[in-house]
Amino acid sequence: MSSQQLSPPVFSLPNKKVKLTPPSPPAPGPICPPSKGVEEDGPSVFEVLNIFRQQWFLNRDHLIANILSAQKDEHGRLMWVDFQPAFHTHLVWWALALCPPRCPVAKGKCCMFVFVLEVLHQ
Repeated sequence: MSSQQLSPPVFSLPNKKVKLTPPSPPAPGPICPPSKGVEEDGPSVFEVLNIFRQQWFLNRDHLIANILSAQKDEHGRLMWVDFQPAFHTHLVWWALALCPPRCPVAKGKCCMFVFVLEVLHQ
């Protein structure tokens, strides 16, 4: 064995000047007034949560078995969970399938998260 130390190769990037141009503003889209009798952002969070509570049975043990990591608050209650990717996708699909028409996807996912925490706290 020799006493020479090997060092990692040094890579350098070519000296090229890159011209940065600011992004162009988005093109204005058509503005449609909301239909009468329909809320702009769909059903309320409470309506969606009540649908989940009445129509979706989630097994608490199965949820726990698929958690990768979780965070608790100062009172020891779960406040965040991170599921295995395939299981998370499965939950989202079922949550969105149960959401009423005109329910934004973001609201359905948020309600799913709240519902999952409710089940885990039982």
